[in-house]
Amino acid sequence: MNAGMAVLLPGLLMLVGALFHLYRVWRFHRCYPAPGKYADVNGFRAHYLVEGDRASRPTVVWIPGSHDPGIEMLDLHNALSGWNRSFIFDRFGSGWSDTGSGPRSLSNEAAELSAILEQAGETAPVILAGHSLGGMLATSFARMYPEKVAGLLLLDAGTADNFAYVSGLRGPGNIPGDSLWLSVMAAFGLLWMRLPAKDPGKYDRSELGQMRLGLMAQPKSHTGWVYALNAIFDDPLGLVREAGSLGNVPLYALVPDGQGMSDRHRLKQALPDFSDLQIANLAALQEQRGEVNAALSTQGRIKVGPPGTTHDLHREEPGFILDELRHLLEQVTGETDG
Repeated sequence: MNAGMAVLLPGLLMLVGALFHLYRVWRFHRCYPAPGKYADVNGFRAHYLVEGDRASRPTVVWIPGSHDPGIEMLDLHNALSGWNRSFIFDRFGSGWSDTGSGPRSLSNEAAELSAILEQAGETAPVILAGHSLGGMLATSFARMYPEKVAGLLLLDAGTADNFAYVSGLRGPGNIPGDSLWLSVMAAFGLLWMRLPAKDPGKYDRSELGQMRLGLMAQPKSHTGWVYALNAIFDDPLGLVREAGSLGNVPLYALVPDGQGMSDRHRLKQALPDFSDLQIANLAALQEQRGEVNAALSTQGRIKVGPPGTTHDLHREEPGFILDELRHLLEQVTGETDG
């Protein structure tokens, strides 16, 4: 009897957790239906939201970092759509989009984004504004579809060097945030409480905070991140790296001002098995990413953020991001009044 209870009780708790999670997901989608429309890509639904009047200026496509849903850029999207057409979307495996199929490689995701934009009726060329890993998707898109890109705004985008340096560190134990384990926790309803406790500012009671929670508490949000990173680790030499490889497309590489020791502390937390020398070398690579990204185009420029900005400069200084975007639009269109 005791042995049976030892097996039955954990199983019962997991069942209750799974049912709780399914109920919360149902309740979330009832309270927060997809705000945009869907494109069909290879039989899977991809969610996107586009707002702002069509004009002579290119549409700006926002791509968040990690494998986050498009609403991570919602504040910038809302601010921009008052004076320019703005587009956010959910990559497969994130947000309101389906899980999708195939490897989550940057080249595959670039092809998917091209299909989404085409079905949405957005006229090329566009400006791609990508943060972190989203910036790497932007450069992959620009390499594959140069005729569809009017300009690039890279918000502290990653580089091939960073991933080549740690390409041996594959598997769930080395994924930032232990995302595979988080996927398991999500399946049993544990993230509905854990995420707000860990980051109350991000998952607050506001509408945006609750939308973030509902999307990030689902298993696909974390497994998608694992698959995306592992696809990069599988082929770090397949990433855009060669100087001048993007031709003469106008490109702004925005980098934070507050790098250095704060970045080293963050890296040490993410990679606790690294020695101090390994952390220092990786931090040095990250501090060079602005130069590396700017060199991808013959018209690349480095723009340094306000004092104190970090990797999350798009949240810390949205006004700076929008100002630089306005300058990029002026360069692309030849306008002088934005």
